[in-house]
Amino acid sequence: SSGINAEYGVMLTKSLEQLFSKSFKTPIFSSPVASKDETHIFVAMVSGLIVKLYAKDLTVERTVSLSGLIYSNLLFHQGNLFVVSHDRVMTCFPKTLTTPVWSRQTSDKVSSAPALIHDKTIVLTSSNGVVSLVSTTTGQCLGSYSLPGQSFSSPRVCYVGRQVFIVAGCRDNFFYVLKYDP
Repeated sequence: SSGINAEYGVMLTKSLEQLFSKSFKTPIFSSPVASKDETHIFVAMVSGLIVKLYAKDLTVERTVSLSGLIYSNLLFHQGNLFVVSHDRVMTCFPKTLTTPVWSRQTSDKVSSAPALIHDKTIVLTSSNGVVSLVSTTTGQCLGSYSLPGQSFSSPRVCYVGRQVFIVAGCRDNFFYVLKYDP
């Protein structure tokens, strides 16, 4: 309903209404993602459990459990679900959430959200400050850069003309801009 929010002094013109909720046994810290056709929602529990739900009614279609805790956001791209767990493993699952397409070690725990560059490369920052570039199709590490301290910042990709930059914060109180050369 509309009204004045006294805390911020702004007129509220939109409302939100709960349609569904679903209870799980462990907390959810990562952001859920939807499949491209929006028929499914993928949710990752801190415990390492990944759940594939039907979007229309939140019934569970499939689950898979990873050995590591999950704090990082999920990434869904080109029919694949990318998951990074705290046991230093990044895994690519098909939309069916069955046998992984590939799996690779990361340099350290990852709490940040991965980002995409040109639909072919995933960029992520590990807690030890390593910014890694990973192929979406093979999982191969395509390059990396070590920041001078820890990083819990999610990398962001910026396109300026034909140039691509990756930006991330670091525990040393600096903000870094890295130029990406494919």
